[in-house]
Formats: sequence, C-alpha cells, structure tokens
Amino acid sequence: MKRKVLSLVIFVLFLPIIVFAQNQDQEQYYLYNIIEVPSSIDSKNFEVKVDNGETIEKLKDSNGEKIKFKTRASVLMYFQSLGWEVSETTSKISGTSHLTDTNLYWIIRKPISKEEALRAAENAIKQ
Repeated sequence: MKRKVLSLVIFVLFLPIIVFAQNQDQEQYYLYNIIEVPSSIDSKNFEVKVDNGETIEKLKDSNGEKIKFKTRASVLMYFQSLGWEVSETTSKISGTSHLTDTNLYWIIRKPISKEEALRAAENAIKQ
C-alpha cells in the first residue's frame, strides 16, 4: 500500500514537469505589425500608420475610412481588442537641435499557426 501511495505522490509531483517539457517542444508563431504613432502627446483625433509586412498605410476600418484615435491608450486598447499584444516599443528622433520630432513605433504581435506564419512570410517577400 505504501508503495502505491509513494508512486502516486511521485507521479503527481513530476506531472507538471512532464507537461511543461511537452509544451516547450511546440514552437509558437506570431504575426507582427509595426504601428507608427504621431509624436505629439497632445495630438487628438490622430491617425496611425500600420506596417503589416505587405504594405505601410494609415489604418482603415472595414468601410475603407481612416480610423482616428483620441489618445495613445485608445490605440493600444483597439489592437488589444483584436487579439494583438505589444511585443516591443521604439522611437526615432529627427530634426535639428532647436526643433525635434519623435516618432513612436509599437511592434505588436498575435499568435498564429505555423501554416499562417508561412503564408505571411511568402506574402511579405517581393516577387
């Protein structure tokens, strides 16, 4: 009886390790987009550019109308509602010593299947 209980305890203790190891073998694929956000934090009703790997253009809704955002947080909430997560952020400063402009770039990603990742990569390469 003690041996069965001991075997059960050992199995229960090592089960999470076994499951975790199996999950590590499965590679996760992502679809990436780069969002360019205007520099001025005081901007209201601004548009963002999206690099989807095939084109770089201002974000549009399903009717082809350009989407305008009230704040930078509203941009993040919009993309999060569509299943995207922020992967990285960066900025680019340009201009002169008296007048500078900073563009913000958010690299966002969404989990996809291996087949979708291969298809996206094929579509991103210029033929």
